Amino acid sequence: MKAAPINITYQGDLKCDVEHIPSTTRLRTTASDELGGQEKSLSPVDLLVAAVGSSVLSTMAVAAEKRELDIAGAKVQVDKQLANGCIDGINFRVIVPKRLLPDDKEFLEESARTCPCCGNLHPDIDTSVSFTYVGA
Repeated sequence: MKAAPINITYQGDLKCDVEHIPSTTRLRTTASDELGGQEKSLSPVDLLVAAVGSSVLSTMAVAAEKRELDIAGAKVQVDKQLANGCIDGINFRVIVPKRLLPDDKEFLEESARTCPCCGNLHPDIDTSVSFTYVGA
């Protein structure tokens, strides 16, 4: 599969504009405060952990569709730990606003733990995924 092209342009003042060419979606990143940025936007490290969190949730959604489970409204809260400017740990808290059967929970949780982005993180990065189910 061919990767979608992304263009990144440095704008000065520790800001980069990122464009996803096929969709023309754009966003701006700023250097983190650890690097002298002002955190007026997402930092590249924020984007990295957001991408992994989005992958966790997307992988769960694909699995949910296989069982015709509705997980609309599910969220992932991401907390990152830094050590010497590098990501040392990432905690993902998945919140599903539905009651599910134990077997379905196990199925979704296993899918989340096998998301493709998680497998690309360096093994020294400590990751944890927890799950909360809240629903009628």
